[in-house]
Order: sequence, then C-alpha cells, then structure tokens
Amino acid sequence: VSTTNVTFDETDAGFQGIIGYSFTDNFSVEGHYSDLGETTLNWQPGGTITTDQGTATNDSGAEITGSADASSIGVSGVLHGNKMNSVVPFVKGGWHRWESDGVITGTGIDDIDASDDGTDFFYGVGMMVRLSEQLTVRGDYTTLPGDDEDLTFIDLGVVYGF
Repeated sequence: VSTTNVTFDETDAGFQGIIGYSFTDNFSVEGHYSDLGETTLNWQPGGTITTDQGTATNDSGAEITGSADASSIGVSGVLHGNKMNSVVPFVKGGWHRWESDGVITGTGIDDIDASDDGTDFFYGVGMMVRLSEQLTVRGDYTTLPGDDEDLTFIDLGVVYGF
C-alpha cells in the first residue's frame, strides 16, 4: 500500500485476558479474549491510496476520517518447557473468532459503517520467566490472521497460577 496525503495509524494499545489449564508439565490449553485496539485514517482532499486492486483518490473536497477496532476470542494448545524452570519458552496455536467494526466520515458524504468477522487459525511464540511458585511474567508475539490482513499482537503480562 502506498499513499499520498493520507495518515494511517495501525499501532494502538489493546489488552488480552487468558485463562488456561496445564494438563502435563509441557502441554496446556488456553482460552483468550483480545481487544486489539483501534486503527485510524485521515485522508486529505486529493490524497491517494494505492493497493494491488488499484488507486483511490479523495475527490470529495473534504477531509475523510475513519477508525476501526478489532477483537478476538479463541482457544489454543501451548507446548512449553517445564514450568518449574526459571525461564520457559513456548509455542502456541489454535483457532480464533475475530470481529472488526469501522466507520468512515467526512463533511458532505454519508457515513460508511462496515463490519467483518471470521474464524481462522492463529499461532504465536513466547517466553515465561518464573518469579515465584505462583507468579510468572509472560511475553508473547502472536499473529491473528483475518480475511485480508494479519493482526500482530505483542503482549507482556503477569500469570498467577493456583
């Protein structure tokens, strides 16, 4: 994608909640809910957006703004090192149901509301650092595929085991 006179911000903070169960020392199942944040668009008059499908030009004479947000809920299997070690790498993969909603607005144009959803395979890698028997710091890099775009979620969190 190339643009002129367009500001497109795909980076935002989100949050994720995970609940899981370790069946063995090296295998767990997790469920998650992820709020993936918001993407924003500011398209000035005369600006262009070029993709594989062609070029679109803002000929409206008005500034066009837009925003979209996305969320995911899913379940995954996690293969990890022994959780009694102080540093534990892991890989995960599973299925998620995602949803995105957006709106485009501008002076003199009708608002455009759009939503999309689907179900796809997702995957990720990460590392856990054990602070105590029950408290762990966890970071992971997860790719959540959608219809047209893959969303990347990088998170750092605290795990409480009981």
